[in-house]
Amino acid sequence: MKHDWAAAQLRSLVTDINILIEWDETKRLVDPWGDGSIPEELANSLPDEDDLVRREVIAMRIASAYEDGLGSEYTYRTDSIRGRWVPLKEIALRSLALAESATDLEAFLQPSSPALGASTMHPWVWEPTKPLGAAGAHQEAVLAAARTVNARLQQKLGRHDASETDLVLQGFDLKDPQPGKPRLRVPGDDRSQPSWVSAQEGAKFFGVGCFRAIRNLAAHVESVSWSEQEALEYLAAVSAFARWVEAASVESAD
Repeated sequence: MKHDWAAAQLRSLVTDINILIEWDETKRLVDPWGDGSIPEELANSLPDEDDLVRREVIAMRIASAYEDGLGSEYTYRTDSIRGRWVPLKEIALRSLALAESATDLEAFLQPSSPALGASTMHPWVWEPTKPLGAAGAHQEAVLAAARTVNARLQQKLGRHDASETDLVLQGFDLKDPQPGKPRLRVPGDDRSQPSWVSAQEGAKFFGVGCFRAIRNLAAHVESVSWSEQEALEYLAAVSAFARWVEAASVESAD
């Protein structure tokens, strides 16, 4: 919704209603007998009542949009200026309060949920990206995180003859380890359980996706034009894989 537009419509309507009511009250004081002694400048400053009627319809639609049934709660009298326009003013003021506070209310009324921030990610991701993220270097931050996770993967497996995609495929392979080629096993190693096999295979292909779809773009495309939100989501993916690597046990044939 265009809250600023709605607020402007309602605010203008309330102002003009106030002018009309003030004129009516002044008229009763300076021209109690209706003999035409109202100052001309006051009479010329009055809002047009036909225009108020047209804006009344818009105000009712706005009111209903902000609060179900608010626009239909409106009744007025025609025996006086106050009776005609004060009820509309009250509804406009209620709607104006909602329009002016809409953004804050939407944020306040959202269900509580965990926050996704770089500082909450795995240390292998957070530590190398801190200075880059602060500088707005989103692509460089993602690349630094992926490189760090790759280095940790090599360190854990004790291998520097393979890296990234190739090392993930070998490291999380379901086959038994070979000399010089240890395996990583996600927690709960039990190959008789389909759920464990699924988790092991999932970690493997997720890691491949992180390196091929995220790391390689960050490394080989000159400018990927990622937004801060997109970069944060890619960092979260790399962080999830980092947690699997750290939690995995090493199975070695040596």
